[in-house]
Amino acid sequence: RMVVFGGYAYSGYYDLNDVWALSLAGTPGWTQLTPSGTPPSVREGQSAIYDPVRDRMVVFGGYSGYGGYSGYPSDSDLNDVWALSLAGAPAWTQVITSGTPPSVRYGPSAIYDPRRDRMVVFGGYSSSGFFGDVWGLSLAGTPAWTLAAPSGAPPDARCASSAIYDPLRDRMVVFGGLAASVLPGFTCLDDVCALSLAGAPAWTQLAPTGTPPSGREASSAIYDPLRDRMVVFGGDQVYGSGLNDVWVLGLVRPGNSGVEPQFAFSSLRPVTPNPFQANTSVSFTLAQPGHVQLGVYDVSGRLVRRLTDGERCAGTETVVWNGRAESGARAEAGVYFVRLAGPGLLDTRRAILLP
Repeated sequence: RMVVFGGYAYSGYYDLNDVWALSLAGTPGWTQLTPSGTPPSVREGQSAIYDPVRDRMVVFGGYSGYGGYSGYPSDSDLNDVWALSLAGAPAWTQVITSGTPPSVRYGPSAIYDPRRDRMVVFGGYSSSGFFGDVWGLSLAGTPAWTLAAPSGAPPDARCASSAIYDPLRDRMVVFGGLAASVLPGFTCLDDVCALSLAGAPAWTQLAPTGTPPSGREASSAIYDPLRDRMVVFGGDQVYGSGLNDVWVLGLVRPGNSGVEPQFAFSSLRPVTPNPFQANTSVSFTLAQPGHVQLGVYDVSGRLVRRLTDGERCAGTETVVWNGRAESGARAEAGVYFVRLAGPGLLDTRRAILLP
């Protein structure tokens, strides 16, 4: 399913904090969710990721300037973090973080970085101007903010850009957004930048061939693993109209066979047997060789057992988990998550260990 939170309602010029789910199996259908707990304040321009280890949606920042039909409170940019648990009955929890957080902001872009189990946030806007900074929020244990200092020529400061995680090249790819123009006012961008995440982070300006989309802000984007490409939909133009066109950015350059990875299909299969008492098998298929991290995590996101962490060839491999932790002691009975991060693949399966 697709889960949607908050946003701006044009029908009445007010911000929202409701949650909706669109089922994707069979005939798609909308359902409004009613999470327990205290919800985040109404907002628009927030960023959100799916945290597969803890089966939750993580929301950061946004703008809460419009409170509803009854009136318009003072403009308010935000830098809070919220989690919506998706396992069982959904519930809201405010995430208390350590470290110095990013300043309040509207329209940051964010991705989930599976190899480092963190949320990566870029840019945004507040009354003080546009941001071009990069932040990481670790998700294991007590979440902690860290300001990154990437090398390379940074992209223009901006907000409302779209971004994806490129698993084959371990990088964040950013397209477009809204930035300050030379004259007083704003301009929409159509550039593409990549932030490498392995080792010391570094910015690179990409120069795609072909005719680019028109400059835009607030477009949505996904990574298409079957075709190794970024798919961009819609957006808005300053002093212009809304857009509903679709563009694709191929991430493998034509004619570079053997230089850039060629992707077909990778998968992580359900663990079997499940539930289990002694052993369970985890099988995965890689369409191309690469680094694979396969681990077992508890419901709090803590690593319980590292099953695989290294280079693997293309093909199918099966790994057995014997229900024991890194220490060798038997893990407690309960629900666990088997997570695989590899070339072109990020997936999680649930495993139930019986007493």
